[in-house]
Amino acid sequence: MNHGTASLLLRLSGKADDASTGLETQEKDLRELAARHGLDVIAVHTDNGKSGALRKRPGLLAWLDDAKSERATHLLAWKLDRVSRGGTAALATFLDVVEGVNADGEPSHKPVRFLSYKDSLDSESATWDIQVAVMGALAKSERDAIRERIHSHRAEVRSTPDRIHGGQRPAWVMKVPREGGGHTWAPDPEKAAHVLWAVDHIIDGGSILSVARGWTERGWKPKGKSWYSNGTRKILESPALYGVITNGGVRRDADGVAVRLDSLALISYPRWLELQEALSARAVRRDAPAGKRSPALLSGLLECASCGRIMYPHRPAHATARYRCRGGLLCPGPVTVTIALADDLVTRFVLALVGGLVIVPERPVIDSVDAGELAAVEDAHSDVQRRLTSGSATADDLASFNALTTRLAALRDKAAAADAAAEVQPPTDMRTIRQRYDAANTDSERRQILADGLPSRIVVKPGMQGGKVQPLSERFDLPDAGEYAAQLWRQVCEDM
Repeated sequence: MNHGTASLLLRLSGKADDASTGLETQEKDLRELAARHGLDVIAVHTDNGKSGALRKRPGLLAWLDDAKSERATHLLAWKLDRVSRGGTAALATFLDVVEGVNADGEPSHKPVRFLSYKDSLDSESATWDIQVAVMGALAKSERDAIRERIHSHRAEVRSTPDRIHGGQRPAWVMKVPREGGGHTWAPDPEKAAHVLWAVDHIIDGGSILSVARGWTERGWKPKGKSWYSNGTRKILESPALYGVITNGGVRRDADGVAVRLDSLALISYPRWLELQEALSARAVRRDAPAGKRSPALLSGLLECASCGRIMYPHRPAHATARYRCRGGLLCPGPVTVTIALADDLVTRFVLALVGGLVIVPERPVIDSVDAGELAAVEDAHSDVQRRLTSGSATADDLASFNALTTRLAALRDKAAAADAAAEVQPPTDMRTIRQRYDAANTDSERRQILADGLPSRIVVKPGMQGGKVQPLSERFDLPDAGEYAAQLWRQVCEDM
C-alpha cells in the first residue's frame, strides 16, 4: 500500500574507500527504508564530492524543494550528517522545511516526515527535537576533528626537512629513496654538470641558443625532440638552482621565508643573481628599440576577469592591436582591450603614483653571510610590512613582523661586522622613475618600470555591460591596491 512519496538525498564528501558509505550503498539502503514504509521514490539527489559544511549544495537544495513543492511527503537521508555537518545552526533551514514553515516561522507548505537509515531518526518520534540537536552537534564535532587531523598531518609532513611537497621536478633532478621511507629529490650528477656548464657559459657572455645547442652536443636528451630557447631559459631562471623549492610559486615557511633544500642547490644565491643579470642583459640587447612597433607595454600584466588567464597582445594585419585573453575558446567570456588605451592609462597611473621617487640601489649582499637567507628574510619582512601599512594584515602578521625584524637585524649585524672596513658609496644616479622611464631606450625597460610600479594586478572586464559602455574605472579593476592607489586610479581614469 502506498503511504506517500519519498525524495532521497545522497552525499559523499570525497572518493570513498569504504563500500559501506558509497553512493550506491546509500541509495540501496534508502530504497529499502522507503519500501518498509510503503513509500514511492520520486527523486534521488546526489552531492558527490561536496562537504557537509556547505549549506547551498545543489543536491540538498533540490531535495528540500521536493518538500516545499509538496512533491514529496517524506525526506530520506542515509544519516543526519549526510544533510549537514555544520551543527544545529546549519540545520535550521532543513528543520523549517520539515515543519512546513518559512524562515519567519509562517506556514508555507505541508509538513513532511524525515527518516534516516543509519541512525534511525524519525521526525515524528517524541524524542526528535533532542535527537536532532545532539546528532547535529556530534556531526559538526566529527567534522572539526577530521579537519584538525588533516591539518596536523600536513604540518607534520611539511616539517620534514627533506620532504618534497609536490610540484614539477627540475630537469636536472632525480628522485631518490629517503631515509625513513618515501622519496626525495637530489641532483643527477650528469645533468647537473650540463647545467653548471650552461651557468658559466651564460655568465661569460654566451647565448640561450648556444646553450641549447651545447646540451644537444654534450648528449643531454630533452623530453621533446630537441632543446628550445624557452625551455632552456626556464631551467636557468629556476630558483631551484640555489635550492628554493617551488610548487605553483615559491614555497614559504610560517614566517613567509622561502624554503630552501640545500641538497638540491647547484649554485649559491649570489651566483644565481649573477646568472639572472646576464640573462636579462641579453634580453635587453635583443629587444627592439621603442617606437618601431606597437609596444604592448602591459604584455603579461593584465588578467582576464572571466577566467583569470593572462592577456597577450594580438596585432592583426588590418585591425586595431589589442590585448586579448589567452584562454581563447576555453574562456567563458574572453575580454579584449585596445593596446594603445590600456598602455596610456596604466602609464599615466604608474608615473602619477611613483614617478617622483628616486630608486636607491640596494645594499650589497655580503658573501660572509648566507646571502640567500638574508635575501629571503628581507623579502618576507618587506611583504609583511607592506600588508601592515596597507591595512590588509592578518592577526598573525604583527607577530611575524616582530620575529622577522629580529632575525633580519641579526643577519645584518653579522654582515656589518664581517665587512666593517667596506665603504658604501652613495648612489650616483639620482634620476626619478619618471626620468628613467622617459630615457628608456627599449620597450622591455619601460615594461619593467611599469611592472615594478604597479601596486596591484590589473583585472580587465568587458567594455559593454547590459548594452552600456562601462567607465574605465569599472572596466579596469585593481583588487590588491590600497586606498590611496585606488583613489588615484579612479582620478586618472576620469581624466582620460
